[in-house]
Amino acid sequence: MKKRYGLFAAGAAVAGLFAWNCIDTHRLTVSRYEIGSDKLKKDVRAVLVADLHDTAFGRDNKRLKELIEANSPDFILCSGDMVTSEKRPGNRNGQELMEYLGGRYKVIAADGNHEIKMAEYPRKFPFFSAKMYRSALKNSGVIFPYDDAEGVDDTGIYVSSLRMPLKYDRKFNRKRPDPAELADLCPKPVKGAYNILIAHDPLFFEEYSALGFDLVVSGHVHGGLVRLPKLGGVFSPDFSFFPRYDGGMYYKDGFSMIVSRGLGTHTVPVRIANPADLVVIDFKGA
Repeated sequence: MKKRYGLFAAGAAVAGLFAWNCIDTHRLTVSRYEIGSDKLKKDVRAVLVADLHDTAFGRDNKRLKELIEANSPDFILCSGDMVTSEKRPGNRNGQELMEYLGGRYKVIAADGNHEIKMAEYPRKFPFFSAKMYRSALKNSGVIFPYDDAEGVDDTGIYVSSLRMPLKYDRKFNRKRPDPAELADLCPKPVKGAYNILIAHDPLFFEEYSALGFDLVVSGHVHGGLVRLPKLGGVFSPDFSFFPRYDGGMYYKDGFSMIVSRGLGTHTVPVRIANPADLVVIDFKGA
């Protein structure tokens, strides 16, 4: 009898986790942050989108589009992985959303490891053309500031993007880049401005802090897939447990980093106590 009760309890627990996962992979939430600086010339709002991985929240991503519009952003930041490196047809949802946003807002973006991987190994991903994807996004108005920082109207904000080499995206025994190398991979901060760097992977917080930017926005870690009270995210895409930078805002000597928990899933479709995360950042001038 005890064994039967035990099996029933275990089955109920598994069913409960499955239901929870189904809910959180389809539930949209908003994380809000406020940043003040005397470098900012006016109050302005940004929305950060990250790690959609070709997910759709409603037909044509209607629910996600409505949530973005309801938060009235002045501009949008994208830290990459809107599509997924798969060897089968797909990625229409990610591309369509980016084109939609590019036609309505000022969108400033960086590639994630999935976009970079498909661009560098096209034969492995015959159903996706990174060149056509980038061209479609640029034609819609999406900006990738890898060479020169992009100004945001008269706000005092300049945004730069970092395209991280794939050698720093290994699953085990990951190397850490030298800050001098990173400085050569992105535009230099604009003197006197409030400088934002879009860098997909938050692991290198210490290295980013040495580059002279005021803020880095990242994603990549998907909130740690499963979140536990007080402990945070459990698992990172680099196969490490309890990643330090799993979501939220981090500080060091006047430097900040905001990490999105991401919007979608890939490979392991798990989000428990970790619903999809749209980030809203309110910049406040002095």
